[in-house]
Amino acid sequence: MKLIWSDDLRVGFKAIDNQHKTLINIINKFQNALLSGEGVESIQSVVNFLELYTKVHFSTEEKYMEQFQYPNTDTHKQEHKKLIEYLADLKNKIKENPNNHNLALDLNNKLKIWYAEHINKIDKHLGAFLKMKKEERNLRIEENIKKAP
Repeated sequence: MKLIWSDDLRVGFKAIDNQHKTLINIINKFQNALLSGEGVESIQSVVNFLELYTKVHFSTEEKYMEQFQYPNTDTHKQEHKKLIEYLADLKNKIKENPNNHNLALDLNNKLKIWYAEHINKIDKHLGAFLKMKKEERNLRIEENIKKAP
C-alpha cells in the first residue's frame, strides 16, 4: 500500500512537513522497487538514500527541539536513534545477503508502520509545542513593539 501525504499529517512547520513529504516519496520509491522486481542495486540505492535523508531530517527536527527547549527531546531523539540503527543494521544485512527479499519486505513494512506512528504521535506533539513557542515569541515581539516609543 502506497503512503499518501495528507494535511492531517502536517506538523505545522514547513521544513519538517516538506521533509516528511520527501520521506514518503522515498518510502514509496522503495516499495515500487520491490514490487517491480528491480535489482539489488536499485533497492540498495534507495536504502542508502533513505538512511542519509533520515539523518538529515532527524537533524532538522532535533535542531528545533534544542532551539525551543522541547521537554521530550530525549525521548524523541531515542526514537530517531532506533530507526537510524535499524536502517544501518538492515543495510548491512542486505549487503551480506542481497537476494534475501524478506529483509527488504521487512524494511518496507517497518517504514510504513514507523512513519505513520512517528508522525501521528511523536512529531505532532513536537509540532504543537513548536507552534505554541512560535506564538509566544510573536506575542513578546508585539508587546515590545507596543512598548517602544
